[in-house]
Amino acid sequence: MAKIPGIVFVAAGIAIAWFSRYVDARTENQGLILFFYAGIVLITIGVFKIITKYITNNKEEPKKETNISEEEKKIRETIEKRKIITCNTCGTRHYSTSNYCHMCGTKLK
Repeated sequence: MAKIPGIVFVAAGIAIAWFSRYVDARTENQGLILFFYAGIVLITIGVFKIITKYITNNKEEPKKETNISEEEKKIRETIEKRKIITCNTCGTRHYSTSNYCHMCGTKLK
């Protein structure tokens, strides 16, 4: 289930509260007062979510790469070892592990 951002709660709360007050003022009826309070509750929830997200984002420490598997370490080392070479015929760039140019088919090694 997707998390709903706080700004959505605030926007929905403002819309619901404003609309209920607008309709009540036009009809001179207090039948939508419950919706007004529901809008206020949504605004409060949204502001709370925004504040808590701001506080938690500022407290997070950078993640350390201590839980890297051996296989992932080998993959990273392999990627770092790759060099870029250029095809003498068409000038296309390739990794040094390539045997043939993927554009013109010329043998690179």
